[in-house]
Amino acid sequence: MGELREFVYIDDESLNSNLSSLGRGVPSEIIQSSEGETEKAGQAGGTIWGIGAKGKYAGIDRNTIETTLQITAPYRFQDLLNALEENDIEIHHNPDPRSVARGDVVRIEGQAKPMSLFKFEVTLKTIRELLNQQTQQSLEELDDAEIEEDVDLAQLDVIQELIEHFTGSTLPLRVVTDDAKYGVALDREKMRLSPSRAFLNEQEYTLFGRVDQRILADSSWDPILATKILNRYLPEDSSSEEMRESLEEVAREINLSMEAEDWELTGHTATIHPIVLFW
Repeated sequence: MGELREFVYIDDESLNSNLSSLGRGVPSEIIQSSEGETEKAGQAGGTIWGIGAKGKYAGIDRNTIETTLQITAPYRFQDLLNALEENDIEIHHNPDPRSVARGDVVRIEGQAKPMSLFKFEVTLKTIRELLNQQTQQSLEELDDAEIEEDVDLAQLDVIQELIEHFTGSTLPLRVVTDDAKYGVALDREKMRLSPSRAFLNEQEYTLFGRVDQRILADSSWDPILATKILNRYLPEDSSSEEMRESLEEVAREINLSMEAEDWELTGHTATIHPIVLFW
């Protein structure tokens, strides 16, 4: 049985690759056929046992109707689910991270929480939107009331620009269930919804993908290191701890609450290669 899904993220390339590995082609369209019926009538004539007869008749003509349907990524995802079932490949539902191995297929239902620089990005965009709304409302009211500003708008603009530049194309999240937590890095270009809109309120989502790696009890997943931000933008002798300290100072200045797990996901846990994310 199918289910209704609103997709916020789809990795087309990964979806097609997994389908192909299970022997499923990736058609661009399918053709559905159905039969339509039309009534026909006319005059009939002939002889029955040598007696002439004429009358009316009615009958049914059948014609085939073909409908061409474009194949979409959500449709192919359902095909992937069917193929996994046909090949007896298990889908681990909210598994204990210690019970899975690299490559296992997982379906995780839980809260998606932005991490690290991505949490800064989401929060800063929200603050900007709220301040812009406040400014617009004051202008519309045409009064002399001053707009209260807890942060320097020019400074906020600079911070937001830098954060977005550093965040780049990778959007780190942790997906939290009642019993476990998992790390996942989404590709910005594969989002079907604005990232700040999708993850502002820590929505409940279903993540479907494959285990990338397990994080043991004495290890952790640091999105800053995982996305190689230090190598791209900072001096060679810089460390993730130094960058974190600088960002924590910025967080205090803009009154942004950052928990330990916003920076680093400790084991036991696992990182997931995402195929789709939906609700």
